[in-house]
Amino acid sequence: MVWLILLWVLLGCLAVVLAYILLLIISAALVDMKREYEQESRFYRFLLNSATFWATKLIRIKLHVSGMEKLPKGRFLMVSNHRSKFDPILSWLVFGDCQIAFISKPENFKVPVFGRLIHRLCFMPIDRDNPRNAVKTINRAVDLLKRDVATVAVYPEGTRNYGEGYTKELSAAPQPCLYRPGGSAGRRGGQADQDRRAGRQGARHHAQKSEGRSKIMKTYVLYNKLSNNGKGQTTAEQLKTHWANRELTFVNARELDDYAGFFAGLQPDDEVCVCGGDGTLNYLINHVDCDSLTNKIFYFPAGSGNDFWTDLGKKPGDAPAQINRYIKNLPTVTVKGKTSKFINGVGYGIDGYCCEEGDRLREKSDKPINYTSIAIKGLLFRYKPTNAAWLAPTMKGRFYGGGMMATPQQDRLAADRKVTCMVMNGAGKLRTLMDFPTIFKGEHVKKSSVHVMKGKEITVRFDRPVALQIDGETVLAVSEYTVKV
Repeated sequence: MVWLILLWVLLGCLAVVLAYILLLIISAALVDMKREYEQESRFYRFLLNSATFWATKLIRIKLHVSGMEKLPKGRFLMVSNHRSKFDPILSWLVFGDCQIAFISKPENFKVPVFGRLIHRLCFMPIDRDNPRNAVKTINRAVDLLKRDVATVAVYPEGTRNYGEGYTKELSAAPQPCLYRPGGSAGRRGGQADQDRRAGRQGARHHAQKSEGRSKIMKTYVLYNKLSNNGKGQTTAEQLKTHWANRELTFVNARELDDYAGFFAGLQPDDEVCVCGGDGTLNYLINHVDCDSLTNKIFYFPAGSGNDFWTDLGKKPGDAPAQINRYIKNLPTVTVKGKTSKFINGVGYGIDGYCCEEGDRLREKSDKPINYTSIAIKGLLFRYKPTNAAWLAPTMKGRFYGGGMMATPQQDRLAADRKVTCMVMNGAGKLRTLMDFPTIFKGEHVKKSSVHVMKGKEITVRFDRPVALQIDGETVLAVSEYTVKV
């Protein structure tokens, strides 16, 4: 009878143990490892502490703890040496009421069941190979302290240290927790070995609360939501692939109340990636003093034309390019009494007509604009040349109008800073239509109807008001423009 009772008791205990293990497994499986939890769970803290408690009992670990009366009432930062694999496990057991969240190596979060439990309790993996990501973790730890979510613990050594040097330094320090090796010559070998593994914890003086956030360079993605026929934001988000290691902050440029103030408020190490088309770049150079900018400015094309990107020798899908040297010392154009800078070119003629017609079609439909079709129809039927000229752009770069290489010899970084004016005239509609495709390869300059001139001040006058475009932005009813370097 006694044996039967003992058997049932044993089976009952086994059933409880199995049920507890099953509870751990199921609870761990419910943790979302992709989610960054902002509050810890009392239930999961109970699971972790109870599992730790019974584990220490089973392997007969004995602890000697001193200095607990020196712990602060609120949250604190616990800094400690690291002598044993048991250190963090014993810490959250001894400091159970403090709700400790460790900054730990990523490998610990891959341990079955255990890794999921600590993730749910706001433990934080730190990338020791990437300073930017590491500071992000530190900033989160500061946030947990400020919001009274958890006490944060960290091993500054980054790994276990079996020497005495760092331990001695911490002994004299004003704030850390200290682990000392256990065991002595007078103890039995088994007990001494357990003490060496467990260590003895001494909560020295309390850790000071962390104030403020660590400073880190920020990367702002400034995008034009309306560029690329309304796909500007979607295109800008492709930067997440190119800059996976950067912490990106996306800003819709059209929602900025003070565009220039945004750049003026940047910290010295901050960087900005401008996403959009040529019009977005034109807005940048005319609303920000780019000549005095010291922050790194990058560009990622998210427009429909992207002539600037083409001029840099880039292709769709290429990584962002730093453009600081391209947005300084730019020429100006004066049109209808207003002076502004341009980065690609000032287009007059059939290209101005194309922009005017494109704007008109865009108001009626959300469909992509086919400028080549507009140009061909204009050449054949609708556009009448002024001063017998079909084209008369003045260029800082080589490309404009969605891929036309108007001035193939123009160098936007040339030391003399001169611009190039290209005039296509003296030919009828049919001849111009036949020659027009050669402009996409820059071969039109070989034609007798094309004239190329360079200079630092160029004025073009028309015999009637027509549309003109500056970096793709249309200006109506223009009779004259002047470019100055």
